[in-house]
Amino acid sequence: CFLFPTFVYMAIRQYFQALQIVKPATIVSIISVGINVLLNQILIYGLHLSLFNNKINIHFDGFGFIGSPLATTFSLTFQLLLFCCYAILYKKYPIKAGAWGGFTMKSFAIS
Repeated sequence: CFLFPTFVYMAIRQYFQALQIVKPATIVSIISVGINVLLNQILIYGLHLSLFNNKINIHFDGFGFIGSPLATTFSLTFQLLLFCCYAILYKKYPIKAGAWGGFTMKSFAIS
């Protein structure tokens, strides 16, 4: 389950590295490590918060050992989504770099 987002992220990251665009991968990796550490803490050990003079209480006991692979799966999926949103949709790096835009219907036309 957690291998698919990793494979896709690695392929897209390598594509951007071939275009000599490495900044998005660095930024996204740093953010993803932070998210993974936070999710590991919450999903393994739980979360107990009391807010607004105990009017709002949040109690989650955690999943123990199972929480770690769940946190890793969530953070790897987050890493892929954040990288695609930042590099492709927001910054539009492939267009700026003049990279190949992919197949079109014209590519399959018989002439």
